[in-house]
Amino acid sequence: MSSGSRAPEPSPGTTGRPCLSRRDFMRQAALLGLSTTALGSLLSACGAGSGASERGASGTHAPSGSGKSKPAAGSSGTKTLEFVTFYTGGDGVVMQDIVNRYNRTHSGFKVKFSAPAHDVDYVTKIRTSAVAGTAPAVVALHNLEIPPLAQFLYPVEPAALGIKRSDYIEVAWKLPMYEGKLLGLTMSIGPFALFYNKAHFEQAGLDPERPPTNRDEFIEAARALTRKGRYGVSRESGYFMPWQTYSWQAGGGMISHEGGKTRALFDTPAAIEAAQFEQDLVHKYECELPHEFSGNGNPLTANKVSMWPAGPWNLREIIRQNEQNGTHFGWTTMPRFFEKQQAVISTSHIYCLMKKSPEDPRAKELGGKFVVWLLETGSLEWAQSQVPTNVRVHHEMKRSKSPVVRGIEKVWVPEASYAHFPPAVPNWSQAFTVLDDAMQKIAYQGADVRSTMTQVEAQANEILNRP
Repeated sequence: MSSGSRAPEPSPGTTGRPCLSRRDFMRQAALLGLSTTALGSLLSACGAGSGASERGASGTHAPSGSGKSKPAAGSSGTKTLEFVTFYTGGDGVVMQDIVNRYNRTHSGFKVKFSAPAHDVDYVTKIRTSAVAGTAPAVVALHNLEIPPLAQFLYPVEPAALGIKRSDYIEVAWKLPMYEGKLLGLTMSIGPFALFYNKAHFEQAGLDPERPPTNRDEFIEAARALTRKGRYGVSRESGYFMPWQTYSWQAGGGMISHEGGKTRALFDTPAAIEAAQFEQDLVHKYECELPHEFSGNGNPLTANKVSMWPAGPWNLREIIRQNEQNGTHFGWTTMPRFFEKQQAVISTSHIYCLMKKSPEDPRAKELGGKFVVWLLETGSLEWAQSQVPTNVRVHHEMKRSKSPVVRGIEKVWVPEASYAHFPPAVPNWSQAFTVLDDAMQKIAYQGADVRSTMTQVEAQANEILNRP
């Protein structure tokens, strides 16, 4: 989840609107039976308050809309195409600028951009409008949100739209694939990296130009950085829970399919090792914030921690802090905590064409053209917040004059090759809620790791295989 927003899920700014905690959001998703998760204070970021959300850093909102598509003719008879997203923070500002540029340079129809809701309300509103036959022509989704909306989405064929698969990173085509159909085009992803306070590194006798790259270096740095009232690092809960990155790096996975059933992989050796590491950072090494951060902004800029794993949508605010407040924050790729494989949790931003009732072939055609333009032309501007999937744009980012774009190109673009995503399967959000609650107990309350993970796997298996 912004972008990490809702899905630009996240931002360190203040949004001026109430935001659910990641756990509360997950519980609401479970109650509604949606396959979606909280992109938390990024996520999608409900988290402007926590800084981990996928929202942009400015904390302003894109114009909100009803979530219903109402094609209308303007004074010149121009068709209006509704484009609905969850971009409610700084990402929304960036996308509104992109849409404005499109409208200035194209004729024949105008795109109306809106962000009517975030978190679980977003999928609910989209699905409600789809059932009523008034869905927007184009909608932004995370990969997790495709299953509950799949019946309302058109399959797409890149070649028919003029898109070359070879021009995009491989994951762009895997994320929108559901039940053998490509149900969207992936514009960007948002893997986590590590922000850190260079001044704190110097105070602790650490080299600020050599941030940790592996588990031993990370533990050593986190312990040295821990002071009275300040910790070396903080953890995320919900969508970006670090257990996922640790487990993947240890060679584990999230689910498997055996005998026609879906099985959670929460009690494997890799899962146990990852959960134990989560607990050790708090209770053995005493270098991780021993509770969820609940202040304004994010734990790094609030001076509560010295290292903070977060998504690229936060870089804009971090650079602004450096320029305006004289801080010395740096950023680097996520360390290799385990050596089995490179992996890091990531969010995704997929654009889908929605069905209407009655059918509107013209809206589908125009929506396809607009989405192609976003991926082919708008991606460089979007690189202020996320990692584009367009390989050509990666090269253009190197020549950008924007320090934000260059920073994302240097740190987050390399992570795209090993970014991992939660599985898009029915009932995953409910199963993940159980896991998230268990990891809260393991990390913060010191619950027994093995017995807790054994129990949560059994609970998750029952949830995942419900009709």
